[in-house]
Amino acid sequence: MLYNVNWKFSYKSSIITYGQTDYYCDLGDGKMNHLKKELNKLWTGELASIILFCICYLAYMKHHTIVVIYPLGLLCFILLQGSVYWWISLQRLTGGKKYRKLGSVYRGLKWTNNLLLAGYFFVVVLSPLEDLIYYVLSGFLFLFSIVEFINYYYWRLSYKGAFTVIKQITSHSLRKSKIALEIEYAIKNKIVA
Repeated sequence: MLYNVNWKFSYKSSIITYGQTDYYCDLGDGKMNHLKKELNKLWTGELASIILFCICYLAYMKHHTIVVIYPLGLLCFILLQGSVYWWISLQRLTGGKKYRKLGSVYRGLKWTNNLLLAGYFFVVVLSPLEDLIYYVLSGFLFLFSIVEFINYYYWRLSYKGAFTVIKQITSHSLRKSKIALEIEYAIKNKIVA
């Protein structure tokens, strides 16, 4: 479980943000160690996913086509953004750099992702005809990219199970993602990259 923390830059403390007020919070050693392990798992897991997707693509796809390469590249790009964010969060927690302009950078990446997601339709329409399996794989990768994009830039979709996500969606109680909170903070405080 990740704590709703807007990371401060010292070992045992953090700033929790509610509305426009920041509160000092001492997490203690137990929670701090748990949070470090969780952040390590998140950034390395996303990075491992990128590597595995690329290995699977190269191992199983005999014919390389833009219809599959584009959504795969898009998915890897979005996963890389998440991996870097979790790594930076870990650096903040362990007393590393402050990364004050992170929300502004991710705001720009959000717009870039929107353009790249929209560009998928042009790639599919303008690419030469391929076998149906390539379009099915392409559609799966594109939908996975959309889910990851929503998970990073809008609402947290990673809960313990599918039923929990469905319950959160139907009750309109999804929590904002950490990157969405970073972007809001940058907009509110007029931080420019």
